[in-house]
Amino acid sequence: MKTIIGFSLCALCATLTGCDRKNSPGQSNTAVPATNETVVGKIQDTAGRQAQKVDQSREAVTAAMADTLTNWDAKLDELSKRTATLSDSAKAESGKLIASLQDELNQAKSSLQEVKSAGEDKWQDVKAGFDDAIKKLKANYDDAAAKLK
Repeated sequence: MKTIIGFSLCALCATLTGCDRKNSPGQSNTAVPATNETVVGKIQDTAGRQAQKVDQSREAVTAAMADTLTNWDAKLDELSKRTATLSDSAKAESGKLIASLQDELNQAKSSLQEVKSAGEDKWQDVKAGFDDAIKKLKANYDDAAAKLK
């Protein structure tokens, strides 16, 4: 009886150690153990892909900012053209308003350059500065446009 139990246990152990539950019958186990170099390489690949995605989104944001500035250039040009029919004193006053708006637009353009050259640690802060400059420009533009109607 002891022989049968011992033999059964040996057969069970041999069967269990020979089983690979991951592979179906007929498949061989081709898994290669991960080495430190393999793991580090995979981490670097993942980090590289993430950095590339960040760069692409950053490029998209800066392109949208540049488009915004182009639109503001056009708005200021249109506002300048509206002043052509004003009296001399009104032209002088509107010229000051438009010059002030142009200065604010130039500040926003400088801010865009800062956004483009900022490092990852400062990028969001500099971007917020650009957004603030555009908000200020919009508010002052609305005031100037209302005065020139």
